[in-house]
Amino acid sequence: MRKLLGLAALLTLACAAMVAAPSAGAYGKDAVYQITFSLNCTSVTPGACDQFGGPGGAWGWIELDAGGTGGMTLTVCGHSIGGGGGAFHINAEITGWDASGPLISIDSDTAGVPPFALGTGLEIPSAPGHYSGHPFPGLATEVTGVKMPDW
Repeated sequence: MRKLLGLAALLTLACAAMVAAPSAGAYGKDAVYQITFSLNCTSVTPGACDQFGGPGGAWGWIELDAGGTGGMTLTVCGHSIGGGGGAFHINAEITGWDASGPLISIDSDTAGVPPFALGTGLEIPSAPGHYSGHPFPGLATEVTGVKMPDW
């Protein structure tokens, strides 16, 4: 009985600690949008996946802040048909963005950001939601956009 009471007390303390714990403010107070994306190209048609360096893809996270700035984390991996290939990772500063139209447009001065990640190349809808696409056989796209509650 003592063990049972001790376990109940421990569980009660653990639950109280979880309820009292503050939420993480990882995005700061300036975040307007949080966006994740996945572009996977499996086509072996010559030229179809050239923007990734061959069959492979790109995966990333974007935070768009008030004032037209933000940050992007991007990983791109490509494989040459017949062997070879590689991956690279980049953290980019977003120097401008606009969500006034149907698509969000993104600008960055960071060297190495692939062209498909700038302008409206990712085709990120300005309306929050989850979007899946298959622009051509062998390319699958997933984009999730969340507008932060304070905006």
